[in-house]
Amino acid sequence: MLFSSAFCQNGKIEVLTNYNVNRNAIYSSQNLYGIINEDGSKTIAAEFDTIYKSERFCYSEECQCFIAEKKSQYYFINYKGQLKPRIAFDSLFMISDFRNSRYSGYKNDTLYFFKSNGQIITTEYDRMLYGTGSSIFTIKNEKLGLIDIDNNIIIDFEYDNLKYARHNAYLIAEKNGKVGVIDLANQIIVPFDFEQIVPTLASIGDNDKEFVIQQNGKMGTINMDSSYWRIVIPPEYDAISGWCCGGPHGHYIIKNGKEGFATVDGKVIIEPKFEGLNETYGGFIVQENNKTGVINLKGDTIIPLENDLIYDDFEKLIFNPEDTLDDKFIVLRSDNWMYYSMNGTLIQKDVDIKEIKKEKPFLIEYMDRFKIVRAFCLIKIKTASSRVNVPASKN
Repeated sequence: MLFSSAFCQNGKIEVLTNYNVNRNAIYSSQNLYGIINEDGSKTIAAEFDTIYKSERFCYSEECQCFIAEKKSQYYFINYKGQLKPRIAFDSLFMISDFRNSRYSGYKNDTLYFFKSNGQIITTEYDRMLYGTGSSIFTIKNEKLGLIDIDNNIIIDFEYDNLKYARHNAYLIAEKNGKVGVIDLANQIIVPFDFEQIVPTLASIGDNDKEFVIQQNGKMGTINMDSSYWRIVIPPEYDAISGWCCGGPHGHYIIKNGKEGFATVDGKVIIEPKFEGLNETYGGFIVQENNKTGVINLKGDTIIPLENDLIYDDFEKLIFNPEDTLDDKFIVLRSDNWMYYSMNGTLIQKDVDIKEIKKEKPFLIEYMDRFKIVRAFCLIKIKTASSRVNVPASKN
């Protein structure tokens, strides 16, 4: 809980939280809790067993509201410190994204939805999950749909899973074990022919509607533009990455345990034939039979595949790629440390490891970078449905 400077009156009142946008905060008195304004006026008397304040970072006034508890009943207090609506709920929930927050509550097994101004709407839903913008993902009869903040149905309740795609104009939907893409009019944009559809992070600019897909147990990519979509990388791989940082924009591809690389437009520039593959300056560091080398984007050899370790300045490659001063590979071969230029020319042999550690103190800790990158970026074959079920208890 966040604390501000305490406001005290006869030593009996203590302000417990920071003041919200309307200068209200939680205070305690005689082991009960209320709401007090910064000017010292008590907007809500200390009569509750507990009062919670949202610590979520967001921009809306609704995020600055409070939930009070008294004798296992819950009350909503808006950001102005007003008890609206004046209803005791069996449970209360905040439904929010980073810019908006709405609230729902159960009373006698009925779900209510309301805003910070106290407006309350009786619903027939089982649960409201989370909101984004002016819409809320909602469950009814164990099916997901989408409503707006005025309780109008945007997408009917017919899906096992539902989430926004990259833009709020499209949703990735799951139905009867298959996944597709629909628009806000519930029109099918990408047919329900896939086991998995995942937005990629490799997409930039005009490629921001690229998705990794799984079809018949294999992975590929599609590109979606308005009502048109097409397969870009055919679904024939065992795993595919959702991003590639520091190198060409595209995807690692894995087939039969071997790694390769394909660009976002579907061109396979490195066939999946290596045990390990990582992007580097103008190409890839590759591993095979416990040996390491460097190839360019055409697959031509830059440093032969005969080394124990090859290290590049990964941090500079990611965060400051235009700084090419002193760029070099650090190579270990048969206990001999060496420097190689970016074009594969040997610069220096018999480099003292102390010199390397001084220049790159985290080098030894970073030797296993292949496994680190794999853990972060691979999208693997999905074998089970991610269907969302209504919780057994509403409390």
